[in-house]
Amino acid sequence: MTTPLQARSELDISIEDHQIVAVIPGPLLRANMMEVDGGVLLGGKFLGQLHSSRGSVILQASAKFAGTLVADHIFISGEVSSSEAAASHIFARQTLNILAGAKVHAKIEAPSVHVDPSAEVRAIFATQRLPGTPG
Repeated sequence: MTTPLQARSELDISIEDHQIVAVIPGPLLRANMMEVDGGVLLGGKFLGQLHSSRGSVILQASAKFAGTLVADHIFISGEVSSSEAAASHIFARQTLNILAGAKVHAKIEAPSVHVDPSAEVRAIFATQRLPGTPG
């Protein structure tokens, strides 16, 4: 697994370490709810709910995400923003890494958060589970 210090400078994407089972490169994917039993590598646009039962969700620099994101480990190099319908929510069960160049405008819940100084972050951080969040 990539350590927080490594994640701040660059992200070494290892399919095995991050338990990647799905790659979403496409232009736009709208999903009311997408549940994945493993990690996800997102390079395109995603609108909806993305729940990973284990592993990492990695948003590459080209990724644009709006919705609810749940995973053990989350690495963001791209953009997380609110849609017209609702605010985006990020729930990292273990670690959230906001990398250089990322833009994050969301509600965040994570026991461990690492933010690169060059990232743009406008967020509400929750230290306790928010009502209605995934278990």
